[in-house]
Amino acid sequence: MSFRDGGGRGGGRLPPRVGDNGTPLGPSTFAERMATLRHLGRLVAQIWRTSRFLTIASIGLRVLRAVQPVIALYIAKLIIDEVVLQTSLPAPGPDLGDWFEAGRLNRVIGYLALEFAVVVVTDLINRAVSLADSILGELHSNQVSVELMQHAAELDLRHFESS
Repeated sequence: MSFRDGGGRGGGRLPPRVGDNGTPLGPSTFAERMATLRHLGRLVAQIWRTSRFLTIASIGLRVLRAVQPVIALYIAKLIIDEVVLQTSLPAPGPDLGDWFEAGRLNRVIGYLALEFAVVVVTDLINRAVSLADSILGELHSNQVSVELMQHAAELDLRHFESS
């Protein structure tokens, strides 16, 4: 268990930062936090080497997921526009069946079905993103472990060869 998942002291918080002599340090500065971003390029390169397909799939699915709210809002606008249009026209009859027979609800029903389809597709995209990220994370973890073991083996060989 790690500190991040709530298994350690502090209820999910990271342990306090301490200096070389064990004295607690203050919170990290903004500059220190920004300095960690210099490692981001190397991380992205490692993930790209792990699986190009999964990296592209993850990014592409995230772009689709980002566009979904705009699509849903546009469809909601179409529904509202159609309802406003229908209320401005005279009623085809007092019963709901009269509205269906006149075909005046066809567009609204089509837009509602489209909105439902967008919600279902969004859920599928969210699941696909989770799947791609978890597989990519596992593959990356395995690759880093293998690289670490290979590096350790090379160090051991160099040490024994120089003796």
